[in-house]
Amino acid sequence: MRLQRIVVLGCLAVAGILVTSCAKETPQPKPTPEKPPVVKPETPKVPGEARVAVPTPGGLEAALKGEDLAKLTKLVVLSGTLNQADLDFVTKSLKITEIDLRDAALSLGSEDKGFYNNSSLRKITVPTSLERTEKNWLSNTLAEEIILPEGKLKYFGGATYNEKLKSIVLPSSVEELGGEAFAGSNYESITLPTNLKVIPVGAFKGCRRLVKLTIPASVKEIKDNVFAGCAKLKEIVFLCPAPKFTANELDENAFEGYDFTSLEPKITVPKGTKADYLKALGWGPKARSAKWFVEAE
Repeated sequence: MRLQRIVVLGCLAVAGILVTSCAKETPQPKPTPEKPPVVKPETPKVPGEARVAVPTPGGLEAALKGEDLAKLTKLVVLSGTLNQADLDFVTKSLKITEIDLRDAALSLGSEDKGFYNNSSLRKITVPTSLERTEKNWLSNTLAEEIILPEGKLKYFGGATYNEKLKSIVLPSSVEELGGEAFAGSNYESITLPTNLKVIPVGAFKGCRRLVKLTIPASVKEIKDNVFAGCAKLKEIVFLCPAPKFTANELDENAFEGYDFTSLEPKITVPKGTKADYLKALGWGPKARSAKWFVEAE
């Protein structure tokens, strides 16, 4: 019996040694080292470019201290808020052709003029934080490009009488336009936002180079004189069910001043809605202008 106990204890000891040995030999997984955050390299500045932070409204001129303003062509505001005094400085004292405010903010009132009457800027990028613009802020300039980044913009007051601006794209966040928002400009293309509910009075009045326009599916109401003076607008595509066509006190609707006879346009409405459109306009199926309305296939 004593011999059996000795044998058993010996076997257990050997087994323990083997287990310990296996445990030591089994490689343990190494912890995965944390990857350092990816830092995007800063885009190199182009000749004539200045990048500044504006600590307080009205501080743009001070922020540019040390820059050769005579050679400055592009201004990027990295942070801070600009007021009307800053924009007046841009218009009156700088000859830059591009300003990028996407990471900045604007502190302007409804009576402020913004970039109105600026003749040097060719490209304007507005802040992503902007929730509203007034008509004057982006009107009567020689800008060839106005960038409205996707952001918080809800109300677009307009961009009118811009001789060189051929196209503009409104971000989807925009829900409301100011009256005559695009009037009197040389737009060839206007992209309306997909959340727009109302086309205001005279929205495209006098856009004599506009050739095609798409009205989003979200639109519920279209006011008077919207297409007046659109001398080349031969194609209008309505994606919405028949909206309310609101007439003014003179009983003028959206198509007042639109020359059907000369243009011979193609006005496309959703399938099965032509009769609804004519009724909304107060026209019968045999009205002279009815033949220009066709249903989408």
